[in-house]
Parts: sequence; C-alpha cells; structure tokens
Amino acid sequence: MKNKFIKSTLILLIGGIITKILSFIIKIYFTRVIGDGINIYSLIMPTYSLLVTITQLGFPIAISNIIAKGEKSGKNVMFSIVPISIILNIILIITVALSAKYLAVNLLHEKDAYYPIIAMSFVLPFISLSSIIRGYFFGKQQMMPHSISNIIEQLFKLFIVIVILPHLLKYGTIVAVCGYILISILSETISIIVFLLYLPKGFVIKKADIKPDFGTIKDVL
Repeated sequence: MKNKFIKSTLILLIGGIITKILSFIIKIYFTRVIGDGINIYSLIMPTYSLLVTITQLGFPIAISNIIAKGEKSGKNVMFSIVPISIILNIILIITVALSAKYLAVNLLHEKDAYYPIIAMSFVLPFISLSSIIRGYFFGKQQMMPHSISNIIEQLFKLFIVIVILPHLLKYGTIVAVCGYILISILSETISIIVFLLYLPKGFVIKKADIKPDFGTIKDVL
C-alpha cells in the first residue's frame, strides 16, 4: 500500500507539472492569438466554472470514495450515475440557452458574450462524463490514466491554439472564441477515449449495465 501510494503520488506530481507547463504555454499563445477576444473569454470563465461545478455535483469525489471502500462494483457505480448526469446536463443546457441573453446583457454587460455562453453549455456533458470516469480511476488508485489524459488533452488544445485558432479569427473574434470553446468537446472526447482504453479487460459494457441502481445512486448522492 505504501509503495502504491508513493507511485500514485509521483505519477500525479509529474503529470501535474507537465500539464501546468503546457497550460502556461497555451495561455500565452491564446492571449497573443485571440487579441481582444481574451476580454470576452475571461468574462465568461467564472460562469463556465460555476456551471462545471453544478454539473458535477461532487460525483467524482463520491464515486472514488465508494469504489475505494470496495462496497460496490465500479461498473455499477459509474453506470448508475451516468443517467442522472445526462438529465442534469440537458436541464443545464436548456437553462443556459434560455438565460444566455440575460446573462450576457444584464449581468456581464457584454452582448458579445451571448454566443460564447451558449457554446460553453454544450461542453458540459463531456466534462461530466470525463469526471465520472476519472472518479472511477481515482477510487481504484490508478493515477496514470488521469495524468495521460490531461497531458494529451493539453497537447490537443495547444494544437488548436497554434493551428486552428488563427483560421477561425478570419471569421471574427466571436467565432474564434466560440470555436475554441466548442472544440473543447473534441479534447474532452479524447480524454474519455484515453480513460476507456485504460479500463480493465474484463470491464465489458452490457446493455443491462445502462440501468440505474437506485441503491448506488442514493449512496453517491
């Protein structure tokens, strides 16, 4: 257990350092490339962070805690939470779409933030699914998938900023900001794929698994 803890800590430390360095480089390039669009992007980020917190509802921590205790099957825990997460995200997307204009004009006092706010709502389901799977691996004390997925995700974002973002700017700053946000769907999808590749060989997804276990849901909530 001691060796496993040390190994997990080292993996998280090294992965965290690489991720932070890549994130730092991305922020520098993004600020230089996007120009005035950084004001709109920075303006909507607090709202984005709030929505991510709401859509997760502490599920990753709860899932990792239940799996770590070994009281329930990791597969049952994951697939019991997915339907709730999907419903919650649908509600959030509809809510954000209906209130985006009010948020942009009355709260943020920036009408150009309207479309970026709507764009960020579509990223939430992918972040939620990624977080649920991440919680599974944390519960199993497997830190390599988390570190690898974060590094690959950051590398993909760096590619977006350097190669794709300049082309999006040709169509306007708002299009570039929305495009950058929506392309995050691809980076989150890549992260999910990496997680799925690290699932145990015996972790076979069956039709019967996509049914909520209300006992497990109660434990997570």
